[in-house]
Amino acid sequence: MTSPGQEEITKTRAVQWASEMLKDCQKSIHNISSEFFKLQAETQANGSNASDETKGNSICSDGHCADSSNERKVKERRHKRPSVHSDRVNLPELPCEFILAKALSQETIVDLWTTVWKEYVKVIVYIEDSEACKSDTIEPYWPKMFGVNEHHTYGKFQIRAIYGQVTKSYTHKILEIQDMESNETRWVRHLVYADWPREEAALSTETLFDLMNKVDEQLEKGKKDSMVYPFRVLVHDTVSTLRSGTFVVLRSLIGAIRIGLTPLVSPTVSILLHQQARSIREVKLYYYIYYALIKYIMTHWDIPEDIRNDWQTKAKLMRKKCNDRSTSAFYTTVCVVKSALHFINPLAYDRTMFRIPGTDCRPKLFILQRAALLQARHVCTTSMLLKTQAGKHKSTRFRTKPLTYEMAQKPDQIGVRKAWLTWHTSNLEEIGIRSAKAAIEDEIVRRMIRGIWPNLFASELVIKRRGNVLFIAGIVERRISSSKMYWLIGFTEELLALLLKQPVKLELSTIADKQEIVFKYI
Repeated sequence: MTSPGQEEITKTRAVQWASEMLKDCQKSIHNISSEFFKLQAETQANGSNASDETKGNSICSDGHCADSSNERKVKERRHKRPSVHSDRVNLPELPCEFILAKALSQETIVDLWTTVWKEYVKVIVYIEDSEACKSDTIEPYWPKMFGVNEHHTYGKFQIRAIYGQVTKSYTHKILEIQDMESNETRWVRHLVYADWPREEAALSTETLFDLMNKVDEQLEKGKKDSMVYPFRVLVHDTVSTLRSGTFVVLRSLIGAIRIGLTPLVSPTVSILLHQQARSIREVKLYYYIYYALIKYIMTHWDIPEDIRNDWQTKAKLMRKKCNDRSTSAFYTTVCVVKSALHFINPLAYDRTMFRIPGTDCRPKLFILQRAALLQARHVCTTSMLLKTQAGKHKSTRFRTKPLTYEMAQKPDQIGVRKAWLTWHTSNLEEIGIRSAKAAIEDEIVRRMIRGIWPNLFASELVIKRRGNVLFIAGIVERRISSSKMYWLIGFTEELLALLLKQPVKLELSTIADKQEIVFKYI
């Protein structure tokens, strides 16, 4: 517990840092962008120096060239199973050591669970985007169903889900991992955070803070439940390490704020770059780190109402700049040119005039004109943009993409070769008086059924209104028992009937596998 005096010092330093950042918001945004691209330029310079040193020291201890040994290692790796690339991260004020893993595939799931077992991982944090397409997500590497017989086997490890909880911020599951060779059993907390789009800022800072608090809570429980400490936390996302690296940096800086230190964003990110050798390459995420820290200070300390309102307005501007592509492009051009000139000749670089001495060249004027063009909107009539199509599936090289009959028909065949997915009379002239309400109800029905029947529907839903009765038709896979399916049918009908204030009936057809309804491959 911190004393009242220490808490006041912590509050003073945090509020002072936030007030300095928001005193001149436009200047702070420019400084943040310059800081980011300077950090990127330094990282590239360090990377090139490291590669030169590696080339210079490529002689082995026995006097032979390292190329031959590298070739032997490559040949040996071809015969081994694929492994997941992971890096240990030790940042200041982290509760334990974090492991950042790259995006998984079906070939590296076994190595993931091997890493979890060997490194005594206590918590797994999986970051994804709930609205992303299926190609940007990975198949679940954990059991979704509960029960003694509901388990997955990866290598020598057997995974079983024993507890699940869905909250506003995340999905929490307790997974039981059993080593089938030694019969040893451990529990791992699995947290899925689905409100973070790819290469963008998280949708809500409140839910992200809840996730961090849950991780800390599980680590505290782990201290009491076991003698093996410290545990480790494994963080990974669906594509790369951009979001997971941002998550770890934010947790480190929030830990510094909690003990009364001023958050140092650039040094912390620099430490991550040196330990991980992969950078936070998106300026939007770098903006978001500052924005999230300011929101954390506003949430956890009492600030006068007038100051809070002013901060809220300026923080919204910073949040808007995080997603503004034109502003990002403008600062990208300016800061890259500045960094390049600075590294070419730091002494000859004039920061005040942004001019190359000895010449009349002023790159800033050209950059400002270029930024004005980027911010403007134009109509383009090039032939490349005419290739953009909607409602038509793109073919693959080896024709491996399956299509159902309805997916195979083009949009202009609606009403000719395929029917509509919604049937009602609300859009008829002089009769339809509730077309908007019907559209909203259809969207609610589709989303609720998608959540109640997870990954069970093999086709699109067809919603039909006959009088006061709402009929919902679809094709379902037989992946659950008949008793569970009957229960889900009754539960869905009763829930939607109470919600929509009208009778609801489900008309379902079942198939053994999705391959049964495949019409063709493209």
